[in-house]
Amino acid sequence: MRNVYVKTDVTNEPVSIQEAKLFCKVSGTADDALFSLFIRQSREWVEQYTGCSLAEKTIVAEFDRIPNSGTIELPQGPVKSITSVKVVYEDTDDGEETLDLNDDYYVTKSPWSEIRVAYLGLYHRSTLRVEYIVGYGSTNCPPLPIALKVAMMKDILDQSDNRENFVSGTILRELSNNSKELAAPYRRNPWFGPEY
Repeated sequence: MRNVYVKTDVTNEPVSIQEAKLFCKVSGTADDALFSLFIRQSREWVEQYTGCSLAEKTIVAEFDRIPNSGTIELPQGPVKSITSVKVVYEDTDDGEETLDLNDDYYVTKSPWSEIRVAYLGLYHRSTLRVEYIVGYGSTNCPPLPIALKVAMMKDILDQSDNRENFVSGTILRELSNNSKELAAPYRRNPWFGPEY
């Protein structure tokens, strides 16, 4: 895989500011902006650790080449829907071609979706760009498991209690062990590159 990025991020976090403050036993509104940052950071850490999306967002994944099997497991999930699948021709002036569902490609294993590309000989050495919508709680997806929500809240508490451990410009912190323990059963092994 060459690149995975968030095209449209979460608009409704899976943990509200009120829930986070209640869990952390904080009252008043003075720290609301800070808790908003803690919530986002915690969600991103849990997502990175598990390979799952905790709320709805749009992802774009680019694959350098289509594997010999023709099957690509989409990183992040669960998958609500696939917006587009495109073949990008980098060595020619043809630009890109949008593939048709159930003709040029097929989707299997919903909601932890895989794409199976037909006509592999035509696209084998091309870049594949997939845009799709993911997230627990989205239509056609399972609800957010309580353990992942609690993992977020435990991490938010840890961030709130240990603010002095952050140094600007460095990564000194990762998901807390308590949060990892809760999130571990939901951890996926994201597929990072095909075997050719």
